Amino acid sequence: MNFETFLENRIQESKQQLYKDSGAYALAVNTQKECMDTIEPIVWQDNDTLISGGDCWCFQEYFANAQHAQRIVETHLYRQGVKDCVQLFKNLGILA
Repeated sequence: MNFETFLENRIQESKQQLYKDSGAYALAVNTQKECMDTIEPIVWQDNDTLISGGDCWCFQEYFANAQHAQRIVETHLYRQGVKDCVQLFKNLGILA
């Protein structure tokens, strides 16, 4: 396993753990998925697209929840990275 694969796996593990442990993250992801069910057919239309007020709201909700979920993941990964570095330094004898 190369380093890139290792990092991708760690990020996926973190997202799965967040989904279980963080209600805010789970809500953002679920809302994003619900909105995608509504907006996906609109996105894949080949002809001119008219977007209703409700569809526009779904687009806004989708992007707002995607951004919120990403912020939660980034914060979690940053904190986990700090913890992992401290543990590594302890294992190497750099920190007591």
